[in-house]
Amino acid sequence: MNALWIKWLNFWFEPQSPYPLAVFRIVFGLLLVLNFSLQYLPQYKLYFGVEPIITTSDVMFYRFDQVPVFDLLLLLPQEDSWRLGFLYLCILLSLFMTLGLFTRIVTVVLFLCLLSLNNHFPMILHAGDNYCRLLLLFMCFAPSGMVLSLDRYFSKNKTPAMTFEAWPQRLMQVQLTYVYIINWIYKVMSLQWTEGSAVYYATRLTQYYRFDLPPLLDTVFGSMAFSWFTLIIEFALFAFIWQKKTRYWILAAGAIFHMGLDWCFNLGLFEWYFIASFILFVDPRDLKKENLDKIQHFFSNKKNAATVEN
Repeated sequence: MNALWIKWLNFWFEPQSPYPLAVFRIVFGLLLVLNFSLQYLPQYKLYFGVEPIITTSDVMFYRFDQVPVFDLLLLLPQEDSWRLGFLYLCILLSLFMTLGLFTRIVTVVLFLCLLSLNNHFPMILHAGDNYCRLLLLFMCFAPSGMVLSLDRYFSKNKTPAMTFEAWPQRLMQVQLTYVYIINWIYKVMSLQWTEGSAVYYATRLTQYYRFDLPPLLDTVFGSMAFSWFTLIIEFALFAFIWQKKTRYWILAAGAIFHMGLDWCFNLGLFEWYFIASFILFVDPRDLKKENLDKIQHFFSNKKNAATVEN
């Protein structure tokens, strides 16, 4: 019993290298820049303007519980220019987070801004938006600017700590695997998924098409194969992602799975939030500088060899 308790404490609080978290911060920050720039900004008047397609009072009525929510937009002057400036602020903060400048403060403020946008017009949200918001909340507690950041570059501390207690990163890892297992449970309880027809019905949602789907998805075999593959990969991303021997194989399969969904369905950055989260499972030893130097040395040798041959 004592050994289990020690393992539990080590899982949450054992010192962890900050490199996977820092790489995730960079990728996640870039995704947020794209999210605000390409999804929120072009249609900001429709959803966040002073006269949106659904009025603020109707949005409040839409929330059936009608409890107060956090919304900084309600504190701004009733002018579209202020709402537009708020979105530009979100883009700027996302860039700061990507670069690791004033990382902790910027991450907290950015979360409050994203929370305000989501609460102001929740009808446009999907599960990817909710997952993104949770990731940003957990990032508020993570020292993601310890390395690979401008904060580190300008730091006066010449011998900074190179480890941190892992619990903020663990929260994000657990949240990711929780999404997969919950989805898997709901799917296996559905006749459409277990009999193999679910993918057929999902691929009839033509309003979400990004490209024409392959004819294989119109067949019984294709629908059954992809339906059951979805069940297998979602369970594997919960059960086997923690095992070092199978982790990278599962992460590769998961990345292909999500990229396939993104190729089929235009859901914004939905799939890329999950792909970015896979970085949090990368072994810190695989991100050490000497490994990066080996990769660079390998390509340098290839280039030199090609020059000699020519």
